[in-house]
Amino acid sequence: MTVVNMKTHKIIITVTCVIILLLLSQFARIEAWITPKTDFITFPGCLLQAETCHATLDDKTLSLSVEPKKIATLVPLTFNVKINNISASKVVLDLNGKEMFMGINRTILHQVSDSNWEGITELAVCTTGEMIWEASVKIYNQSDSTPLTATFEFSAK
Repeated sequence: MTVVNMKTHKIIITVTCVIILLLLSQFARIEAWITPKTDFITFPGCLLQAETCHATLDDKTLSLSVEPKKIATLVPLTFNVKINNISASKVVLDLNGKEMFMGINRTILHQVSDSNWEGITELAVCTTGEMIWEASVKIYNQSDSTPLTATFEFSAK
């Protein structure tokens, strides 16, 4: 093999490695975006369909409730988020099937008062009957692009 061919091969291998690394870094970003990150400590055993669920982070608190309490697919659900000691410019609710991808269900909540945010959404139909869902509440403030996140589980038919 000539010196020119060896240099060409080295360049091709280097460029290929760089492209693979760039693709992997993009995949990691997408995976981090899809996978809920939980900053808050959520209290286990909360049944969102029966009660208000709470989460804490230092002196910050967040509560999540839903109406109607009988959570069902294709029924308008009003989610309410109350925050305490948290500066928020935007609050987003992401609903995801825990064991099955059910499409993107992202709702930007509107501010009702200084500490109260709410929004209406519906759950997609699941053909397996009852399903476990994850509700990720993401709180954004003006100065930080990374949200504080609390994730709660609930079931629906």
